[in-house]
Amino acid sequence: MCIIDEDMKEIFLNISGIIGKCVIPRNMLDKFYLDYGCFFIHSREKYDFCACVTKDIGKNIKKENSSFVTRLNNRCYISDSELIFWGRHVLEKEFYLEEFRKYFIALISWILHRDKNMILLHASAIEVCGKCILFAGNSNCGKTSIAMNMIKNGATYISNDLTFLYIEDNKVMVLGVPQKITMDKKTYDYCDINYVAEQDINRIYINPSNQFKIKVSAELNAIVLLSKDVKRKDALLERVNFNEAVARLISKIIHSYKWGFKPYCRDYGYFSVLNRVMKCIEKKVLIYYMIWGKNHFVNYNIIMKQIVENEGRI
Repeated sequence: MCIIDEDMKEIFLNISGIIGKCVIPRNMLDKFYLDYGCFFIHSREKYDFCACVTKDIGKNIKKENSSFVTRLNNRCYISDSELIFWGRHVLEKEFYLEEFRKYFIALISWILHRDKNMILLHASAIEVCGKCILFAGNSNCGKTSIAMNMIKNGATYISNDLTFLYIEDNKVMVLGVPQKITMDKKTYDYCDINYVAEQDINRIYINPSNQFKIKVSAELNAIVLLSKDVKRKDALLERVNFNEAVARLISKIIHSYKWGFKPYCRDYGYFSVLNRVMKCIEKKVLIYYMIWGKNHFVNYNIIMKQIVENEGRI
């Protein structure tokens, strides 16, 4: 990391062999470190992508004409290897969460798909007793609650919200983006945890660094499709076959289109990559359906008993 000027810093990342250069305002550094610090490396002469935040881009007519106005009235230029934000509002407090982070993830997800054949899922992932479990489901289905329940009982944290899947040596692998964990106060209280956290009016933020074990990548052993019933005393966990689960699983894939980032997708075989990953999941990964209830011990115990202990081997 080296200082560019009084207001900016230059940071380099290594995300699964993809090298990125980021030039960001100093006031974003702590937030950026919380989300991507595990990928930080020393400076490199060559890099695969660049993300930059600046107050203006001078007389670069090409980027000006290809940019769009953001919700905060900044301007954004994004291509398949470059992200630039500029404008009067790039230093405001909400800029990082509301604008920069989502387009930064869009750029990363596209490059990892293009160069590493990865797909991005809206899912959390943990590792326990050497078994990696991915929790997927609709928003508010309890991905964070179940993951935190496992972590406070000794599981290793991989990701909370964004998880990449890819094939390596004929195995399904996960690559986590171990960003800081966000939840509302009701969820925080329900999880019955006491980690150091920051809080604003609506959300609670937990920095995983130095609070629990973290791992970035692991072989995937099981997928759990979640539903919740917080009034339920017991928990239901049952095996389902791939054909029953595939539609729900595919619906959790996050494509760069979600954020309006539309590079030359037709050139990179998106559906062939998706097909290879799904076929490997069908052969190698156990899939479960789970309705979890209000008793944390019951939720944890049924996962440990049915997935980790009894059916841990694939």
